[in-house]
Amino acid sequence: MDAAIFGTNLADSKTVMCASSDGSLPTSCNGVSVSVNGKAAPLYFVSAAEVNIQVPVDVTGTSAAIQLSRQTGGQTLQSNSFAAALAPTAPGLFTSSTGGLNLVDATDPSGYLVTASSPARPGDSVSIYGTGFGATNPPVASGSVAPTTPVPVTAPVTATVGGKAATVSFAGLAPGLTAGLDQVVLKMPDGLTPGNVPVS
Repeated sequence: MDAAIFGTNLADSKTVMCASSDGSLPTSCNGVSVSVNGKAAPLYFVSAAEVNIQVPVDVTGTSAAIQLSRQTGGQTLQSNSFAAALAPTAPGLFTSSTGGLNLVDATDPSGYLVTASSPARPGDSVSIYGTGFGATNPPVASGSVAPTTPVPVTAPVTATVGGKAATVSFAGLAPGLTAGLDQVVLKMPDGLTPGNVPVS
């Protein structure tokens, strides 16, 4: 699951995307590291006002102690430890800059982006991306790249589109991308009113 830390002076002023060329995530980036219950968290993004992390997959329990460390001027500065709630799943869907979901039509081999001018149709298979869908089988190490073969989550996943139940054919790690990026492939249900519809 991904999480964001907001504050001031979290890092030097420059903004850094932390993923390596193969998509894996380091546990130290731009002089910053974060621990969650004492375990090093992989880092996606570091700036002076925001740090995005992947919560390590082996952190358990209902709460986590989170602490940020920063290297500056040859010194290590540490934030206060703060508590955050934990849950086995906490699904969230990624949206586009316009606020809609980033839907990709998986029926089309080219995987076109679903937009008002190229809408999904009833019966189409659509991919939706998010985070927080929970443990996978088999487990995939924090910060690593997901296998190119499907790795499903262990918790059941259901979806609705426009208030109608959608058939979920896959829910798990997005193949070949950074572990922690989840994908749901669902079939668009019949009987939807044309236009923007809510997805849950």
